[in-house]
Amino acid sequence: MIHTIQQRMGGRYCSIHVRRGDKLPIVPGLDEATRPANILEKIKTLCPPGSSLYLGTNEGKPGFFDPIKEHYKLYTFKCERGVGDCCGIYIGVPVWGGGGL
Repeated sequence: MIHTIQQRMGGRYCSIHVRRGDKLPIVPGLDEATRPANILEKIKTLCPPGSSLYLGTNEGKPGFFDPIKEHYKLYTFKCERGVGDCCGIYIGVPVWGGGGL
C-alpha cells in the first residue's frame, strides 16, 4: 500500500497522523494542539513547505485541514462505504492538486 501512496504523490513525501474525533472529549488540550495552525507550526522545520504531505486522521469535519493546503500538497485516505469492508478498503485521495508554493 505504501508504494501506491508514494506513486500517487510523486515519490518522496512527509506523513503525520492526527487523531482527533474520538479523543477530543477525553484528552485535555487536544483540540487546540491538533488545529491546522498548530500542526503547521510543528511540522514546518521537518517537512519543507510545498512538499507532499500525507495526513492520516479520524477528523470528521470536511475542510477542517484546508488551511494546510495553502502550504503543502495534502493527501489523505477516504474510506469508500459500500465497497467491501470499510476497515480494509481505502482509496488514496489527493485533496489538493496545486503545484506548491
